[in-house]
Parts: sequence; structure tokens; C-alpha cells
Amino acid sequence: MKTKNTIASLSEAKKVISQKTKAFEGRLMKAKNDFEIVVILDEMINMIEAEIFGWVNMVEQTEEEGNDDNYKLISEAAVHISDLQSLIETFNKYRTASIDTALKIQSAMINCHQLKEPIIKDIL
Repeated sequence: MKTKNTIASLSEAKKVISQKTKAFEGRLMKAKNDFEIVVILDEMINMIEAEIFGWVNMVEQTEEEGNDDNYKLISEAAVHISDLQSLIETFNKYRTASIDTALKIQSAMINCHQLKEPIIKDIL
């Protein structure tokens, strides 16, 4: 019973991720410069990394229970995690393409007192 509920949760999680990604895409389309693009991509990456962390923990807990009925859940969650990881890789490619200009824009914004401290960091 718990496995069926968790599989339903996986389906719901996929829907939520899809909806959030569409919202982020809308924000990306309205981004005015590379700084805004990198900020949005960072938010997207953080959201997806949190989702991956949650599902990895759930899979590990499910594996510890050792119930054969949980195989479907584990395999579906593994595919979901893999899909999310490939999404992060895609976002990181776009982030890498924009980061140099974004850091220059951020520096100018700090110098003009539009930002108090750095928001993005060159960490890839």
C-alpha cells in the first residue's frame, strides 16, 4: 500500500517539476541580461537538486526495507532522478555560457549600489 502511494507521489512530483519548470521558462524568456538568466538558472538548479536529494533519500530508505514490492518504485524513482540530473546538466551548460557576462553585470550592480552583495558565484 505504501508503495502505491509513493508511486502516486512520484507521478505528482513529476507534474510539479514540470509546472515549476514552465514557470521558470517564462521568467527566462523575460530575462533582460545574462545576470538575470544565471540567477533564474541557479534557482532552477537548486530546486531540482532538492528534489533529487529527497528522492535519493526515499529510495535508500525503501531499499533498506528490503521489500520486493518496492522494486517498481525504486526503478521509477531511479529514472526520475536520472532525468532530473540530465536536466541539471542542461541548465549548467546554459549557465556556463552566461556566467562571465553575468559576473561582470553583478560587479557593476554592486559598484552602483543596486546590490549589497554578490548573488551568483562562479562555482561549476
